[in-house]
Amino acid sequence: MPGVDQDKLLRTVQNAVRNYRRSVLHDNDFIDEMVALALKNRFRDAMDDTTAFAFGFDLDHKNEPILGRVEGDDPLIVGFATKSTIRRLDSSENFMLHLDATFKLNSKGYPVIVMGLSDMWRQFHPICLFLVSDLKQPQWESVLRAAITMYQRISGHPPCISFVMMDVDSAQHSAFEVVALQMLRMDQQPTYIMCFFHVMTNVRKRVIKFTEQDKSIVYRHIYRIHYARTQMEKQTRVNEALDAWDCNEHCRSFKEYFVKQWLTGRSSKWQCLETPMDMAKTNNPVKNFNRQLKNQHTLRRLLRLNPLFIELLKVCSVRAILTKDMARSTRAAPHMVRSYRKAMSKKLLCVTNESDGVISSANLPTNRNSIAFITESVEDDTERTLPTLRSAVSGICVYHRLELPEDQSRSVSEERSSSLTEIQKLGEEDRTDLQYEVEDQPSWGCPAEAWSTLRGNAGASAYLSRQAGKEKKGPPNRSRTCFEPGVTNGYHHAEP
Repeated sequence: MPGVDQDKLLRTVQNAVRNYRRSVLHDNDFIDEMVALALKNRFRDAMDDTTAFAFGFDLDHKNEPILGRVEGDDPLIVGFATKSTIRRLDSSENFMLHLDATFKLNSKGYPVIVMGLSDMWRQFHPICLFLVSDLKQPQWESVLRAAITMYQRISGHPPCISFVMMDVDSAQHSAFEVVALQMLRMDQQPTYIMCFFHVMTNVRKRVIKFTEQDKSIVYRHIYRIHYARTQMEKQTRVNEALDAWDCNEHCRSFKEYFVKQWLTGRSSKWQCLETPMDMAKTNNPVKNFNRQLKNQHTLRRLLRLNPLFIELLKVCSVRAILTKDMARSTRAAPHMVRSYRKAMSKKLLCVTNESDGVISSANLPTNRNSIAFITESVEDDTERTLPTLRSAVSGICVYHRLELPEDQSRSVSEERSSSLTEIQKLGEEDRTDLQYEVEDQPSWGCPAEAWSTLRGNAGASAYLSRQAGKEKKGPPNRSRTCFEPGVTNGYHHAEP
């Protein structure tokens, strides 16, 4: 427009938009407005099960929330939950409790603590969320006390927590120990499990300058320790690892670090044998929930504190409405079913009978299993081997046979080298994990309890349905290929 200062007009419009966002949309970090939100959404006994509420904050002499506005080091701590999500602590005796903090949700850089349970299908069931200003031990203690106190108020009794999955954060661990001693029964103290993914993340940082050969030595023995099935086997493998690292001059310093950090003290329980069958071995369930929180609710944006306050209330309400039953039995993992169907379509699987646990030697492959099939790089002219997939149907065993062309004879080492070449695109840890899968296996492969129960059309059930001409579609069950008999990477499968 002629005669109008464009810069002045732009500043006027920007100020109007900014004021509207702050005053009407509450897009701000004002503590007074957060206090009003906390008062409005405070817990009341008459609330229904799916209505989200705020809790966990102290009250001043006016009965108003104290949200980090008092002079000194008073932190911001406010929790979010519903009655139905809090009641999930009823199942903490039989399922793994996860604690984790996620960042990059708000412009202040404040973390959000997530507490929840994972079931036998690795589904995550959130219990409560906390917006805090720091992650020191006093803040962790306040968070845990608030959650347990709210559960006692709703259910009328203290929770029974069996296993807690956490990372190496000493403040988190110390806080849970203090609160457990104060608020839980002495005969029901939880077992603290270290996240195996966190262990490997720290190990990878430690060996980043090692050669590929030295890394392979380190990773191989760590995975062998992780998949030990008894305390005696674990100790044997620990001794073998220490001897192997001591013989390598580059691994000697790593040996001292590993013994001090991961074999003694608080962070020593990261092996499969430390947790019951079917429970999670990593914090992946809560990590997946954190990813969904950012993708679906904050849209990967850094919100102001008050919009984040409102959004966390919505998260709890949605999770309470879309609640799922806690899965109490295992299922096969999706990628294994896809591999199974691919093998079946190419006629790479055969089914043989098994009686009294004895497999006929006439039906066994005569070559060591290859891991090329796992990478879905099966060649048309060469059938790759898959470890035994034993269904829950008695007497049925599924094999993926290895049959090399008649004009091509390769040794076991050459076969393994070819397979490893095909997985160079994977990370070093994944490559070592897959290498360990074929280590010390019998010539017919390592048996895996792939389906503990039959659901849908997975496993042998799918095979039998096809044989009967019943081509059904449904959500398949699946499992990872086992590295040890009956043990998978994060998946334990019961004996059929």
